[in-house]
Amino acid sequence: MKRCRVLFIWTDIESRIETGVIHLGVAYLSAALKRAGHETALIRVLEKIEKNEFLRRVADFRPHLIAFSAMTNQFDYCAQLADWIKESFDIPVLFGGHHPSLAPEEVIAKKSIDMLCRGEGEEAIVELADCIAEGKDYSRAANLWVKKNGAVVCNEVRPVRANLNDMPFMDLDIFNLNEMFPPGAGINLHFMSGRGCPYNCSYCCNPAIRRLYHGKGRIVRFRDVPVAVAELKHHLKNYPRINYFTGQDETFTLRKDWAMEFCRRYRTEVGVPFSAMVRLSHLDEEVMRALKSANCDLLRIGVESGSEWLREHVLRRKMSNEQIIKVFDLADKIGIRTWAFIIIGFPHETPAMIEETFALVRRLRPNQTQLAIYYPYPGTDLYEEAKREGWLTGETASSYFEKPVLNLPTIGREQILDYYDAFRQELVDMAARKEGRGVYDFVSHIDSAATKTDDRRFIKITTFFEEYPARFWLQAHPFSEITYNVDLPPNGRLVFDIGMDPTTYKQPGKGVRFEIEQNGKKIFSEYLDPKSREKDRGWFHFELPLRGEGKTQIRFRTMPAPRSNNHYCNAGWGRPHIAV
Repeated sequence: MKRCRVLFIWTDIESRIETGVIHLGVAYLSAALKRAGHETALIRVLEKIEKNEFLRRVADFRPHLIAFSAMTNQFDYCAQLADWIKESFDIPVLFGGHHPSLAPEEVIAKKSIDMLCRGEGEEAIVELADCIAEGKDYSRAANLWVKKNGAVVCNEVRPVRANLNDMPFMDLDIFNLNEMFPPGAGINLHFMSGRGCPYNCSYCCNPAIRRLYHGKGRIVRFRDVPVAVAELKHHLKNYPRINYFTGQDETFTLRKDWAMEFCRRYRTEVGVPFSAMVRLSHLDEEVMRALKSANCDLLRIGVESGSEWLREHVLRRKMSNEQIIKVFDLADKIGIRTWAFIIIGFPHETPAMIEETFALVRRLRPNQTQLAIYYPYPGTDLYEEAKREGWLTGETASSYFEKPVLNLPTIGREQILDYYDAFRQELVDMAARKEGRGVYDFVSHIDSAATKTDDRRFIKITTFFEEYPARFWLQAHPFSEITYNVDLPPNGRLVFDIGMDPTTYKQPGKGVRFEIEQNGKKIFSEYLDPKSREKDRGWFHFELPLRGEGKTQIRFRTMPAPRSNNHYCNAGWGRPHIAV
């Protein structure tokens, strides 16, 4: 059989998603292609790339097909890359993902896009690759819209794949995980055990996906538990650095019997800590305790708004604040950390409703909160309303965290940004204080510390990676130090990590020197220069014995090296605390 070489392009420009995330769609598409005997490769674009460099990387693989995975926020940039490809190569270009599935007319209108795939793509892309390899016509392949002879052939989606058990396991080799994650660091692997969501949230694409597959089979499916667990065991065997699994199923506990069986098997056969996305209506104490016993240490929960009216009448999420509070309190009682998804800037939202949201989050006290700005996705019900009402501006944003793109009659765009900026730091502070560690947690006591810096704004609690919460950092430009007076217990140890924000790796300048003093005497000094030394990239863990007991002064200092280096570089003290 002839082979087709398929090159995937995945853009992640300014999305603020941590660098270690894999693309689940690409992982399963590549696995399906490889099982069918084809070859695959991936170009992941994390920042805008120079044209000649991009084209060189395309040419190096010599592909027969180029496949883009296009989210709405990234679509315009993907289309630009497709233009570059067509200027230099005669290679068919395919677009797939949520945006082509829900806005196919917009996508296929682009001159450099030859075809698109709607819905789930494993079977479609294998059929397409087979046809290309054999020189056969593929214009009638189900799921595809194909340009042919000046027209567009619009094919129906094929029936839903009812049995997920016979799907190949994700292809992780395409991502080169050992390069995605810094040397010595663990791997946080994202996974899914099922597909589909039965709910009708107005801002989400899932209702539109269900309409796309109307009459084509049940959209909500799960792998059998033994198969789902076998996949995780398979990846753990092949990548021993995996130390965490992040579940991306949108309703992991939708089927209680499935979730309970998964927990029993996972606990004995895998055991690595993991997180799950859950819906409040499918969480009770029995399920939560089972998750806890299986080593689930984080529940990611969609709260979205603190306004009960907005949730019910605009978002179509019928749950009370009392129900939400009950679940978060139960998680605290059982000992599972919580992550709240919050969005502001919805249509019909008022400043008073945003205040309700912030008040609810303060009551919930989640361990982590993702605060996003509403973005209208084509094909969703709320987008269609915004279109009818004339609220769309035509502007786009490359992430959920950038800016509002609607002109709403109930709240101004600048006001939304003001709320967003004001509450974002409060959320980080809240999470850091809840995640206190040891007998003395330096993050929790940052307000009582003395600081010395050219600009007080540069000493604050923040996070560099989503999977590494609750730390403060001191920005090394300008010179900064923070001093604590603590009551030191006998045999106390200072436990901390050091590292630099990866967004600064490609900035000009040198590295940072980290120093710690106890009662004026230097007890730690380390220099990191990840800008020029790859071995210095990542987080580095240290534990230092502390002398004496009782009243003690601890001072953390960071400084550019050399001191005159006036370049942007964020230095971080990770989870510093005193343990015994």
